[in-house]
Amino acid sequence: MLSKLMVLILCSLFITGCVTTQEKTKIPINHKPIPKLIGIPVQIEGVAALDKGEKCYAEAKSNAVRNAVEKISGAEIKSITNVELGELVKDTISSKVSGYATHIQILQRYSKDDLCVVEIKTYINDIKVKRDVADAVAQYAENIKLPTVTLVAAIKGETGLPKNFARVHFSVNDLKLKLNAALKKYIKSVKKYEASDINELFAHSKNKTEDRQLTEVVQEIAKSTSPSASDYVVVAIVKPNVRLDRHRGAYRANTTIAIEIAQVGIGGIVAGDARSYEEYGDSPSTAAEKSIDTGMITLMSDLMRTQVLADFKNKDENGIDYAIRVSSVRNYSQHVRSLKKSIKSMDKTMDVNTSRYDKKRKIATFILRYKGSSEELDEALADELERSFNVEESGSNSFEITPK
Repeated sequence: MLSKLMVLILCSLFITGCVTTQEKTKIPINHKPIPKLIGIPVQIEGVAALDKGEKCYAEAKSNAVRNAVEKISGAEIKSITNVELGELVKDTISSKVSGYATHIQILQRYSKDDLCVVEIKTYINDIKVKRDVADAVAQYAENIKLPTVTLVAAIKGETGLPKNFARVHFSVNDLKLKLNAALKKYIKSVKKYEASDINELFAHSKNKTEDRQLTEVVQEIAKSTSPSASDYVVVAIVKPNVRLDRHRGAYRANTTIAIEIAQVGIGGIVAGDARSYEEYGDSPSTAAEKSIDTGMITLMSDLMRTQVLADFKNKDENGIDYAIRVSSVRNYSQHVRSLKKSIKSMDKTMDVNTSRYDKKRKIATFILRYKGSSEELDEALADELERSFNVEESGSNSFEITPK
């Protein structure tokens, strides 16, 4: 009996050991957890010149990774900045390409014409991109001259009535922040109206007469605004049209926004457009506020990025033309030679393009290009004009400097 009992115990131990061994072998010895994929997935192609041989595909892959990073960073640059810093920021981000892309997977590679193409799928760390773009924008914005803008908005759309206009000054860097704050003040006048009143009051009636009125208003305000306060004047005519949408159970605001932008002191129109923006809200004022806010920021940002900053950059780099008119000039030839010589020695940024003389009225006119305001030019030229033309404050001679 004892021997049989021993045999049974040994058999049971052997079977238990076998089962335990089999269960242990089910767990992989080198098991690793699946890595967490961080970032935004991007599927994109990269190309390189085929004449580079096998290196072509390696370069095409690198270009694909760079394209993926630029795709994400480009969207981020556009979303957080309203200034022309794109190329500078893009260069900064591109120099750190390897730090943004992970889990690069080659989907296909092939040749086409004289190019080799590599298509990849990768994950771009958008959090890191967002942080670095913000840092780069802040860094470059400190060293780049940007225009200051005066926004003049009429919430009721009653053009030609200055008493209905509200003003706010802001730099282009502060566009979204200042516009939001300004719009909240303007929109208070909308809130006292019910939907039916708003429909009647803000009915869309854009026509050529109104366009002409808007242009006249912005030019008048631009000419009367001090250059020390602003570089451009923006006049925005805002017309919300609110209706109750019974199918959605909400109010729908279709807001027409017309904007024209003129250079301060001159009144020349440098940008303008009119668009409609639609938003929904649980009340007439909420719907109107949302559509105005979205429309103003979107349209202003577009006009600033495309037209205004290009105009400002050109004037900042090349200067603008000023007309200098001097009255009671008797010896034109002698004086104009003296003035041109003095101007060149005084400030190399000044350049006299043309000059003319009205013998009958004895008025000399110079078209001079200068990088600065008319006030700065007046200060720079005052002594020289007084000396060259014997201009006296109490005498008959006088001069004026105006942007051409």
